[in-house]
Amino acid sequence: MEAVTLTAVVSALSEACHSACPVLKKQVMIALDRFQNFDNYVSALIRIIDVNDSGSSVSQDCRHLAVVLLKNFVGKSGCSIANDLPHKTDNTTRKLLPSERIELKAFLVRYLNEPSCKIALQLSLIAAKLARQDGDQWLQVWPELIPSLVNAIQSHNPTTNNSINTATVSYTHLTLPTICSV
Repeated sequence: MEAVTLTAVVSALSEACHSACPVLKKQVMIALDRFQNFDNYVSALIRIIDVNDSGSSVSQDCRHLAVVLLKNFVGKSGCSIANDLPHKTDNTTRKLLPSERIELKAFLVRYLNEPSCKIALQLSLIAAKLARQDGDQWLQVWPELIPSLVNAIQSHNPTTNNSINTATVSYTHLTLPTICSV
C-alpha cells in the first residue's frame, strides 16, 4: 500500500478550511476521504493535531478538521482490529491497524494538555471510542489511560484550563458508560 505525504494532507486540509470555492472544498474533502486508505493516514493526522510536532505552520481550523477526520475514521473503522486484509477492498472503510491503534493510544495518553477546547473534546471522544472498541477488556488493554487521566486532573495548572477539560471530559466519557453498564 502506498503512503500519503504529510505535505499532501496539510495542503488538502488547508484548502478544505480556507478555500472560498464550495466546489473546490467538496473535491478536497473527497480527496481527504481517500487518504484514509493509505498506511500512514493516522500518523499524518496525529502529527498535524500535535501542536508540538506540527508547529505554528498549521492553522487551528486545519488542526480541528484533522481531529474530526481522525475521530470519524476511528468510528467508521469499526469495533474489530485489522487482521490479514486491513485495506479497503470495497466501499467499506479500512480497519485501524494494530500499529496505528498503539500509536494513537500513546498519543492520546501523552497529549492531555491540548490548548484548544474544540480539539480537546474531539480527542476525548477518540479516546472513548477506542476504549469502547476494546470492549469489556479496555482497562486491561489500555492500563495507562486512567492513571494518566487522573494524573492530568490532579496536576491541573489554573493557567492552562483546557488541560483539565481534556482529562475530565475523557474520564467522563470513559467511566460513566462503564459505571452505568455494571
